[in-house]
Amino acid sequence: MPLIILFSLLIIAVFWLDSLPVYRILYVIANLSVLIILFTAAETLSSVLPFVPWYQANGFSAVVIIYLAVWLGIFGVIQSALSKYLKIGRPLKCLPFAGAAVLSLSIAMPVDFGAAIQIFGSVAALALTIVQIILFALNFKNVFK
Repeated sequence: MPLIILFSLLIIAVFWLDSLPVYRILYVIANLSVLIILFTAAETLSSVLPFVPWYQANGFSAVVIIYLAVWLGIFGVIQSALSKYLKIGRPLKCLPFAGAAVLSLSIAMPVDFGAAIQIFGSVAALALTIVQIILFALNFKNVFK
């Protein structure tokens, strides 16, 4: 909870101070948050698969995935707002929304395909995590010129 308060204060400072270093800090924080959320989603979706070390018999919770998808949407909006001030590539701006769509799709499927949906969701979230790392690294030098 204190991290959410600090993050909210940072967002307020961004639009109040209107300075480039603050925009860059928010850019890094938003991208690292998206990275952490995608990895957490991959771990959460795969927690019901018996062959992973973090297996829990009743570990999957659709509420957690919805919560993570909402946060991905919030960080997507933040990155879209930051693109007015920083040179952020279109794939990097769209990735949080794509992640939210994939996570929502992985819990909206019928339960008949239980394990297949969990594997699809966790592999897709892991792939999006890798893509996020690559896009963040490629776009990093454009933002910090």
